[in-house]
Amino acid sequence: MRKWEKRALFTVGLLLLIIGALAYRSIRLLHGTPQWYRRSTATLAEKEAAARRAFNKFVGIQNVAATIHNDRQRARATQDATTEPAQTITVSFTDDELNAFFEKWSNFEDWKQNYDSYVENPIILLKPGQILLAGQVRDLDTIATVEFDPSLDDQGQLDLKLTEILGGRLPIPQPFVRPYFHKITDVLRDRLPAWRQGATIEADGAANKNLICASLSRLLIRTLQGEPTDPILFLPVVERHANVPAQIVGVIVGDHWLTVTVRPLDHSQRQALVDRIHAVDPIADSKEPAPEK
Repeated sequence: MRKWEKRALFTVGLLLLIIGALAYRSIRLLHGTPQWYRRSTATLAEKEAAARRAFNKFVGIQNVAATIHNDRQRARATQDATTEPAQTITVSFTDDELNAFFEKWSNFEDWKQNYDSYVENPIILLKPGQILLAGQVRDLDTIATVEFDPSLDDQGQLDLKLTEILGGRLPIPQPFVRPYFHKITDVLRDRLPAWRQGATIEADGAANKNLICASLSRLLIRTLQGEPTDPILFLPVVERHANVPAQIVGVIVGDHWLTVTVRPLDHSQRQALVDRIHAVDPIADSKEPAPEK
C-alpha cells in the first residue's frame, strides 16, 4: 500500500472515530438530565401548603381588584373618569408555589388530559431574568427545556423572547425545531377563527373559554415567531371556576421567584380586549410563513 493511501485511510478512520465519539456524546447529552431538573421531593402536605399559598395570593389579587373597582365607581361619581389614578397590584410567587398550584389546578380543570399524552412531569424553574419550562417528552424519551427571557417592550407589549431549546443537556438549534413550530401554529390557526368568534367576557369580568384559548394561542404563535404580544394574564378565581383578565405592567424574574405587577381591567378595557380578539391579527392569524429573523 502506498504511503498516501495509508495516510488517506488513517485520516478517514480518524474522522469516523471523531464522528462516532461526537454522535455518542450527543446521544448521551440528548438523553441526559439537566442539573437543575428535579422532580419534586416535597410531601403531599408540603405541596398542598405551596398550592394554598399561591391560591391565597390570587385571592389577594382579586380582593384588591375588587377594592380598586369600588374606588373607581366612587371616583366616577365625584370626578371625570379620565383623571382616575392607574392602580396596580404586585405579587410574588416562588417556582415551588407555581408548580404546586399548576399541578392542582390542571387536575381541577382537566387541563392535564390535554398534555399528559405528550409531556410528563412538566415543571417551571425561575432563574434571574429567565423562565424555564421543562418536561419529559414521552415519544422522544428525553427532557425538553424551553427558556424564555420575559420583558415588556417600549409599547408595553409582552416579549417572552425564546432564547434556548434543550433536548436533555443538548442545545437544539431553533432552525432544527422550526418545522415543529409550524405544525403547532398551523393547528392553532385552524382553531382560532372559531375561538375568536365565540370570545366574550361575562358581566362579572370572567373571560369565557374561547377568549382564553384565542388569547393564549396568539401568545404562543407570536412568541414562536419572535414577536411581542398582548400583555394579558388570566387570573384564576378558583371558587368561581373562572379566569379574569388583567394587564401585565411589570415582570421581574429572580432566583426561584417571580414578581408580576398587574392592572385590573375596567369595563371599557375588557371590551377593548374582546374587540382585539375578534379582530384579525396579521401575524398570529396569517397562514403565510413568517419571515426568518
